Amino acid sequence: MTFKRAAAAVAGVLACASTANAGEWTGVYIGIGGGMGAAVHDLTFENGPLVPAPAFGAELSGIGGEGAFFSLGAGADYQVNSRFVVGAFFDYDWANIESDVLNLQIGPPDIAAEANIEVEDVWSVGGRLGYLVTPSTMLFLSGGYSRADISDLTLSASGLGGFGGLTLAGVGDFDGYFIGGGAEIKLTKSLSIKGEYRYTDFDDETITLVPGTPIAGLVNGFVSTKLDPDIQTARVALTYRFGLGAHDTDEPAAEAAPVGSWSQFYIGAGGVSAFGNNELTLTPGPLLAGFGVDASLGLDALGSQGAGFTVGLGVDRQYDDKFVFGVFADYTRHSNEFEIGLNVGALVSGSLNYEIEDEWSIGARAGYLVTPSTLLFTSVGYSRLSLSDTTLQGTFFGGPVGPIVLADNGSFGGVFLGSGIEMKLSDSLSLKGEYRYLFADGDQIDLLPGVTLGPFTANDFVSAELSPDIQSVRLSLDYRFNFAGQ
Repeated sequence: MTFKRAAAAVAGVLACASTANAGEWTGVYIGIGGGMGAAVHDLTFENGPLVPAPAFGAELSGIGGEGAFFSLGAGADYQVNSRFVVGAFFDYDWANIESDVLNLQIGPPDIAAEANIEVEDVWSVGGRLGYLVTPSTMLFLSGGYSRADISDLTLSASGLGGFGGLTLAGVGDFDGYFIGGGAEIKLTKSLSIKGEYRYTDFDDETITLVPGTPIAGLVNGFVSTKLDPDIQTARVALTYRFGLGAHDTDEPAAEAAPVGSWSQFYIGAGGVSAFGNNELTLTPGPLLAGFGVDASLGLDALGSQGAGFTVGLGVDRQYDDKFVFGVFADYTRHSNEFEIGLNVGALVSGSLNYEIEDEWSIGARAGYLVTPSTLLFTSVGYSRLSLSDTTLQGTFFGGPVGPIVLADNGSFGGVFLGSGIEMKLSDSLSLKGEYRYLFADGDQIDLLPGVTLGPFTANDFVSAELSPDIQSVRLSLDYRFNFAGQ
């Protein structure tokens, strides 16, 4: 799975820029920027020291979250020759990647409760290796070490007299590694704009349940709890570069291969890395609502992640020397799973899961040619997303159980926004990286399909609405061919 993410890592580019002259890449720089992030926290429970065999375990994969961040950074690059650049950097992110784990509302007597956890600050130190496609455009891969500060998992409440909430789990700091990639484009000799995708895999850490309460020792003696966060970010930064003097080289400057017009049809294929944040809202069905039951339960952080592949086609039209407009359609096969697992020795084991499977998209894009071979673009369109059924299966005292279909999730439609870069390698081949955020509309799902209680179904008692959002990073190789007669 990590290899697939690494293959998709170069795809994260968000930018809007103007033309620039090439310049020396050797120098130190400072930068300011920001972006969007998604998190998936895996939560595991195991025997505490007070619990004898048989061993038990449970895993929630995972708790999803999303949000924006602001970033400051500094670094240094050294141009080795006309094609290659190596560098090191440090950056600090002030983040608000929040997971709303639970949202409970009960009508009269107006009781409310919320539980959430948040990725707050992340600092990273790393290196990068860049390739100059043109003197002013560099593609790069990056990697390094990150440390994240994650807030406690807290519960806040109202309408319960003197009880206003408590800390469900004391969390803290996490260490891990990141891999990433992107592109940097010089606007002037000193200014450049950089877009980058990063995937950060943190080590799991033991967390303390209900810290500071009289029962903390007993609870953590029975249950040992670990949190394992993963974070995906797409970031853009404006950097100011201080040169360190001329770099002598006998090699000619790197130049892009000659390319023709962007007015072409194309077909393409590539890879995808995606994080999902799925919100499930449960409210009384018509039968309970008829008896005056007024309540809602929101599980707003059902997180999932995975890799996949995409195929697509489209057509572009170039206007003047700088602008390109196009339309496209593509299909993406995801393998993006949410799962809850349980294991109690050889007695009971099982899992509850569902998967984001297929995505069909149609859209349009508008692009600006920074160089004749380098296109920065933004995209917008409509996607249709299909999810597998939510199923429960496992074993009970050695006998198989299930699969039992708990929900028929169906399909969801919504608008996506995106941005990226495409670079012509030749007149007929191009490499494209794109970040997309899909806002799928919420829709009702069918609980326990086919199961009835007399004239009633599960949805008569409980109404369930699911709303999935997807952040994806895509890297594809496109084959382009001209209009007839060109």
